[in-house]
Amino acid sequence: MWEADEEMALALALAWIDSSKDSIQGDGKHSLEFWVQIRTKFFALMGRGEYRGNDSVYNKWKSLRTKITDFTAVHTRVVNNRKSGMSDADVLEACLKQYKALYKTDFSMLDIWRQCISSPKWHTVPTSSLP
Repeated sequence: MWEADEEMALALALAWIDSSKDSIQGDGKHSLEFWVQIRTKFFALMGRGEYRGNDSVYNKWKSLRTKITDFTAVHTRVVNNRKSGMSDADVLEACLKQYKALYKTDFSMLDIWRQCISSPKWHTVPTSSLP
C-alpha cells in the first residue's frame, strides 16, 4: 500500500514530468525504457533505494494522473465560466468545491497539479471556434 504522503506523490509526478521533457528522445522512447527512467529518477528523489516494483509505480501514476486530469477538467470549466470580479483564489475555491461535489472527496494534490499543469505535456491545445 502506498503512503498518503504528498511528497512521495510529488516526487513521482516530477520524475514523470522530467522524463517526458527529454528533447532528444521525447515520446519516441519505448514504454519500458520510459518507465525505467521514471523509476530511476523517482527512487533517486525519494532516497530510499528501490522499494517499489514497476507495476506499483506505473499504477500509482495512473491513479494520480486520473485525479489530476479530473481536477484540470473542473478547473477549465470554472475558468471558462469565470464571473466578473472572480480572483484566482475564488476560482481555486470554486474548483475545490466542484471537485468535492463531483467526486465525493477533497482534491488534496494542488502542489502536484500545479507542477503538472506547468509542464508542456499538460498544456491545453487551443481549438478554433470558427466553423
